Amino acid sequence: VPSHDIPLTGEFIMMINNEVVKCGNKESIANTVKNILCGKDDRFSKSDINLEDIVVLKRVSLKFGVFLDE
Repeated sequence: VPSHDIPLTGEFIMMINNEVVKCGNKESIANTVKNILCGKDDRFSKSDINLEDIVVLKRVSLKFGVFLDE
């Protein structure tokens, strides 16, 4: 469950299997990923989570008229 509803610009959003599980700074997300993959996070200790199941996004500031290249 995210620590707050809308992540701030510059914060990271961690998803597992298409579900948001945490929002926060880079260090807190990295620690959570490490704990999940090492089996130390009680929320996911019984799940078979691997690296391919985890997506981490960073919220960036967008301005009107700015387009991102592929």
